[in-house]
Amino acid sequence: MRRLRYLVAYDIADPRRWRKVYQLLLNAGDPVQFSVFVCDLTVPELAALRRALERVMVVGEDRFLIARLGDPAAEGVIEFLGDKPTLPTAGTAIF
Repeated sequence: MRRLRYLVAYDIADPRRWRKVYQLLLNAGDPVQFSVFVCDLTVPELAALRRALERVMVVGEDRFLIARLGDPAAEGVIEFLGDKPTLPTAGTAIF
């Protein structure tokens, strides 16, 4: 199944919920900055991640941004200035 690259950023009000979200996203992708992950996911994996995040979040206090960046192999989709983290070249999300 085809994978697409997503940028996931979050702002979580409660430290316990933040830790849960951080662990969920560690299983789905790679951290690139504080509260920002890059995830290469299939459509079903993205749906599963959304459900898991919705179970943890409190509407009105927490928020997520999920931006589809396209093909993981595409050049120039993500640009870094300064210390560049290593992005995944291929991988599988584990839920």
